[in-house]
Amino acid sequence: SKITVIGFGRSGEGAARLGHYLGASVFISDGGSTNAMVERSKELEAIGIQIEIGGHTEEIYNTELWVLSPGIAQDAEIVLNAKARKIPVVSEIEFASWFSNGIIIGLTGSNGKTTSVHLLNEMCQIDGFSPVLVGNVGTAFSEIILADIVEVQSGRIYVLEVSSFQMECILHFKPFISIFLNIAPDHLDRYANMEDYIQAKINMTTNQDEMDHIIYNFDD
Repeated sequence: SKITVIGFGRSGEGAARLGHYLGASVFISDGGSTNAMVERSKELEAIGIQIEIGGHTEEIYNTELWVLSPGIAQDAEIVLNAKARKIPVVSEIEFASWFSNGIIIGLTGSNGKTTSVHLLNEMCQIDGFSPVLVGNVGTAFSEIILADIVEVQSGRIYVLEVSSFQMECILHFKPFISIFLNIAPDHLDRYANMEDYIQAKINMTTNQDEMDHIIYNFDD
């Protein structure tokens, strides 16, 4: 199977490495270019991942799936083109979650996310549990999922800091616990209005059912 990863940040590299390990033919494309990206691209090309930086060619559409980095907006021309060609477009955390066997705790909010997920991760450090901090906090979910496939962890809990951007392309992503700290006007350069921003956050609950939990700030 062929996968195109749009964006060569940490989440893009994580998704590419995971897809490659699972046997997919992976192509990474990024509109930007830095010396650091050139160096990183050499490492990935050495293991058989194709990369283009400094612009997107038509090759990005020669694929069965897009994994989209959170920095790229839904109304970007290349994203609209992909959708017009009926290419499924998913976020990196959606892609990673397909291969997860642990419990997912997703936490979002306009303010206080990083502090709260660090506290939550510490709270889960008890016998029988093996928590790990992932997502918007700096370590790609895909990176940890790959490590866990290579060396299985028992009692794994993924403590996931989630941004609204990461929730825009969700299909099956399903936390056991979704936590909403607060929602305040933010990122309105990215969203048409406050309702769209709130909806991106609320997407985290889309696939939850009566066996799952939603925790929110009743005073917000």
